[in-house]
Amino acid sequence: MKLQQYFKDKYFSFFDLSDEVMYLDTKDLEVLKSKFAKFDFIISSVSHALSDFKALPGEVPDSLAARIEELLKNKFGPKDQS
Repeated sequence: MKLQQYFKDKYFSFFDLSDEVMYLDTKDLEVLKSKFAKFDFIISSVSHALSDFKALPGEVPDSLAARIEELLKNKFGPKDQS
């Protein structure tokens, strides 16, 4: 937080920092650690889900992205409760 203030004072007349993990508001290291643990879990889960994923020969980026999206939706999306 001191670093942001330094940059603001030294280099910027306007400096806005968005803190989605709420550390700037709480100054609570446990909150920060908890949020980062969730991020680590998500990144690890997606990495694992994609570990055996292969592009098809001649596949264009749009179809590759669509297949990745579908795989992740099937793996992590809401399950049908019917």
